Amino acid sequence: MHEDDTSPLLSAVGVKVFRTLLGQVGYVASCTRPDVTLAYLYLSRFLASPTERALRLLLQTVRYLHSHPSLGIHVRPSSDPTKLTAIEHGDSSFGNAASPHPQTGWVVFINNSPLIWKSRRQSRIARSTTKVEVLALEEGIDAALHFVNCAAPFYSNIRVGIGCDVANVLSLLLSGASSSTKHALYPIIQEMQDKACDVPLQAATDLVEQHRIGIFKIPTDSNLSDLPTKALNLGPLTRLMSPSPSLSPVFGSEIVSFLPPLALHDRPTMEKERRGDGEELTA
Repeated sequence: MHEDDTSPLLSAVGVKVFRTLLGQVGYVASCTRPDVTLAYLYLSRFLASPTERALRLLLQTVRYLHSHPSLGIHVRPSSDPTKLTAIEHGDSSFGNAASPHPQTGWVVFINNSPLIWKSRRQSRIARSTTKVEVLALEEGIDAALHFVNCAAPFYSNIRVGIGCDVANVLSLLLSGASSSTKHALYPIIQEMQDKACDVPLQAATDLVEQHRIGIFKIPTDSNLSDLPTKALNLGPLTRLMSPSPSLSPVFGSEIVSFLPPLALHDRPTMEKERRGDGEELTA
């Protein structure tokens, strides 16, 4: 039984209904509805032992989905098909005494539409909010790099900016101020290559300096990744999921447009892989 739910357990029939509905909600949460991602993740904790309260919350989520059928991923055309500008918002929730595991999440927007997103409860417990935000930034960077690698063969000009709303993390990132111990270990980690994980802040600093990613400060009230990590008002996110063409730009759009295009060092390799088996183009 979950730590904050003392309601009775469901019968065998109720368990089957709960798991069936939860699977359906999970499908739309991962494909087209980031607005129910946090609800799905929370209810998934009851999968082994569903309770009456969990079923009520699940039914509320299903009713919400039925009452907003037009919300989804609306892909809008770009003014220049050779250029791609992506804005990623990342954030975290520190947790509390009853549930100390932090929740981290990110959302990538293309032309004001959420395209890919993720929210998950961390298995480890962070000792400070700064550590949690660094963890969220690390996951956001991983997602941005993966996205760039997938998009690089199709665009000649790519800009990706990651928004962070914590001044302490940005100060550490810009100063490269990892601890002296981490700085001492970094050469050893580099020698080990893929046998060890890079120190997150040092790795992020290197990626910024190499123009592989861009990072900017975002006001907390404009951070749309707050919604997949905290139980907040869904309005700012659902407005971007509506079919309406009159939309305010996602915060960071103007900032990212002034960033230099990403330095895609492995573009020749990507082009060969796209053609297949490293074959060269013929005239």
